[in-house]
Amino acid sequence: MRRPGDPSRDSARPGRHVRALAAGIAVTATLGAWPAAALAGDGPGRPVPPAGASAAASHAEHGSAGGSGTRWRGTRITYSNASRVPRTVREAVRLWNRATTSVRLVPAPAGRRGQIHITGADPCGRPCAYYPPDGRVFLPTRGPAVDRPEDDLALSLVVHELGHALGLAHRSGCSVMTTYVGFAECPPLRRRYSYRCGPQRVDAAAIARLYGGRVRTDGLCRHPAPRPARAVVLAPREAVPADGPDFGQTVTVRLRNTSAVAWSRGLNHTPRLEFTDARGRVRPHCGATGVEPIQQRTARRSVASFPVFVCAPGAPPATVTVFARLTLETLGGTSRGPVFPVRVAFPPHPPEPAPEPLPGEFGPA
Repeated sequence: MRRPGDPSRDSARPGRHVRALAAGIAVTATLGAWPAAALAGDGPGRPVPPAGASAAASHAEHGSAGGSGTRWRGTRITYSNASRVPRTVREAVRLWNRATTSVRLVPAPAGRRGQIHITGADPCGRPCAYYPPDGRVFLPTRGPAVDRPEDDLALSLVVHELGHALGLAHRSGCSVMTTYVGFAECPPLRRRYSYRCGPQRVDAAAIARLYGGRVRTDGLCRHPAPRPARAVVLAPREAVPADGPDFGQTVTVRLRNTSAVAWSRGLNHTPRLEFTDARGRVRPHCGATGVEPIQQRTARRSVASFPVFVCAPGAPPATVTVFARLTLETLGGTSRGPVFPVRVAFPPHPPEPAPEPLPGEFGPA
């Protein structure tokens, strides 16, 4: 497949019939997946901070970009991906493909470089996202680049850079192409479980003006609705004997996942045991409100282990009962299961030893 930037393949360069316009872009941010990055303008060596830039951690500042109007010939555009975030890239591509009835981003043949090449190379000497423009899209390479398309800020950053590669420049308003990643200029959403995730209608309309077709997106994605938290308590079924009367006891609670979904720590449907009273009202125990499982992921019908620390009573009664319930946290909300008891039987304190009688010479006079 022909690549942009190669003089011998001029017919494949974006904007052959339109004067190429600079659209260099770099990003500085404190995103969930990427650390603070370098700010750049039309190239890695020319910092151009945007007017009124904010240091808010939830947004990304972008350098200036050139005008719009450059485009690829045809509407079927190949891409190759050598970055460290393949899942996020695939989701960003899916969002652009659903935005209009015209443009289709498709993977380049195996072993070949696409018209758009997404890379983890570092053109700035520091973490940055950048589009030169020559068909390459640079994504951050340093720090914990977690490949999580459900991180809407990291996802919108990749969508933004692909927008530049398709020919879009920065704009204001409710758009993925604003100079701040995170849709800060959009009105609040009222649709339940929805969030802005990709090209907005104005972005799709801009693509339609360049490539034809019609808009078919509202720019929204949906968080998965919470599934009911269901589990079977395998252990403990009876009171667990404590090792001693004066120290707490760790009890391993084992639950079989009978929910309709897998449990995944840190993702959708994150499991947790929440401490309550017998009526299900949240009540911390030993200063903790709950505990997470040992496993990172628990498939359906599999078993998860939760280490529950039960404090010693300090005084009778000798059996301590802690109530808990399974909760599944999702981006769309929380579901809760029934309350169940965890009992620990602490042994009684040994009786105080009787005083020994004193020898006769020390007895009463």
